[in-house]
Amino acid sequence: MIRSRRRLALPFILPALLLYLAFSVYPAIDALWLALHSWQGAGTPFTYIGLGNFTKLTSDPVFWLSTRNSLLIVLVVGVAIFVIGFLFTAVLRTMRLRKTLRAILFLPNVVPAVALGIVWVMILAPDFGIVNAALRAIGLGRFAGIWLSPGVIFYTIMAAMVWINTGFYTTIILAGQDRIPADYYDSAQVEGADKFQQFWYVTLPMMWDVVSVASVLWVISGIKAFDFIYAFSLQGSFVPQNVWTMGINVYMTALASRIPVYQLGYGSSIGITMVVIVAVLVFLLRRVMRREAIEY
Repeated sequence: MIRSRRRLALPFILPALLLYLAFSVYPAIDALWLALHSWQGAGTPFTYIGLGNFTKLTSDPVFWLSTRNSLLIVLVVGVAIFVIGFLFTAVLRTMRLRKTLRAILFLPNVVPAVALGIVWVMILAPDFGIVNAALRAIGLGRFAGIWLSPGVIFYTIMAAMVWINTGFYTTIILAGQDRIPADYYDSAQVEGADKFQQFWYVTLPMMWDVVSVASVLWVISGIKAFDFIYAFSLQGSFVPQNVWTMGINVYMTALASRIPVYQLGYGSSIGITMVVIVAVLVFLLRRVMRREAIEY
């Protein structure tokens, strides 16, 4: 019977498996092979150089800058998202319009990231932006116009990413908290636990698996950050190097304006390195956050 079920399942699994192999596994293998070569596109020599591209990364200041930016986004934006998410959860659980407010918080995740980047640039524009107009109206005009300046723009991007992503992770946290039986909170109140103690000793342990999975999702998303940052910081036909993430570095190196142009092999090596960094971070995160599952 087991063999019969396996044979029956194969025709259903095979189409999806073939698509996965064709559009995920094969491109990954091809990117790894390309990373071992020096190539600038059709009509140029396809030269095998072994680990030369990876060796070049160690002395590339732009690579280290983009890696630092990506890790800063993962750490700073991630901490802010989860802290604000838990605060929102605590507030929303006591409100009658919780579902409506949850939908409003989730709304930025429905809008394309490129559109959000353009809207944020318009909001923060030095001349006609809403934020600068409000600052001038309340007598704080000396702070107007700094949001898109070279020294501040990366921090502005991180603040905007907190706003964009908080709703999604708040929704995950709310879903995890909603499944905790109310009896546990009633028992904690009887024992005299205040709100913080209820959170620390009841909520967090009971939904630790949810927090762990959400953290892994954020690490992957944060390292891959590209479209919003690109749209937000695009100035004419270039993006300032001080806001490059690893994803933007891959694009600029392989397909855009970094000199020499079209370094497809070198760009692939940056992409492979990005995958390795994600794998290492996820492994470490899972080890650090590993706990015995609490059943209830």
